[in-house]
Amino acid sequence: MKKKAFKELFKVQFFHNYFEENSCTCLTPIPSESTKNIAKRFGLKLANDLSGFSYFAYTDTSATDFLTYTYQTTRTSYFDFYLENTDSNFPIYTELPINRKGQLQFNSAVHANSKTKYPVVLRLTLSEKRESMSMGYLRLYFKDIIDQLENGNRAVFDIRFQARATQWRYYIVNQSKLSLERPEIRGKSAIYFSDPESIRLANGQKAIVFTSGDTRIPLSNIPKYKFSLVNSKSTSDAVKKTNPAKTIFKGLPNPDPGRIQFTREKGEEIVYSPMYVYI
Repeated sequence: MKKKAFKELFKVQFFHNYFEENSCTCLTPIPSESTKNIAKRFGLKLANDLSGFSYFAYTDTSATDFLTYTYQTTRTSYFDFYLENTDSNFPIYTELPINRKGQLQFNSAVHANSKTKYPVVLRLTLSEKRESMSMGYLRLYFKDIIDQLENGNRAVFDIRFQARATQWRYYIVNQSKLSLERPEIRGKSAIYFSDPESIRLANGQKAIVFTSGDTRIPLSNIPKYKFSLVNSKSTSDAVKKTNPAKTIFKGLPNPDPGRIQFTREKGEEIVYSPMYVYI
């Protein structure tokens, strides 16, 4: 007689490259009523960890046989979950359409999902309208779970998010009236900023602005780029060697995702990160 034991049915992992460790704890899965009923009726256990969550069944059969029996008994063919947002900045620092209105949807039956590879990476789609207050919706079909198990894999499904990339804009306000012959923004990365442009801020202050132009830089929860404001007296390489640029502000700030702005220039939607520096 076979002994009962906990068998993993499936695991869902969340990843986001906005975070240093690529983990994402900003979405919490909430089982739908039908999934709650299945879990209660068959004694399924939910286990959370840093990468996501798993469902286990206490059974003396294989996970495949258990799912087949569950379908035959309930005529329900999937588990589904609402994905609740636990970080208000999530839709800001995540690469999502600017005018997004509907929910994020993940469905194991979508053809773009790679079912023969391990783990299965679920494709993100956007619904046209928002059917609930949750940020997203996840559906895992028994068939797709069984396919993985029968291929000798664990049934692991990955949800992967990308950090939003923005144009960086440094607004320099020269309150100390420093003489800036040729101000530049320099760094060790292969990211270059435009020549300064004189502007007037909304509060009436004069400033100069540097932008990363067509280069979009991914947001990050920790500073990944180091730039400094320098004053160069010449564009000549010979002069630069004998009279190097003077550092005016070392270690310019990195963007705050909560302050990104949206604008439209020359028919193009631009997402930019404004940073104000007073010298």
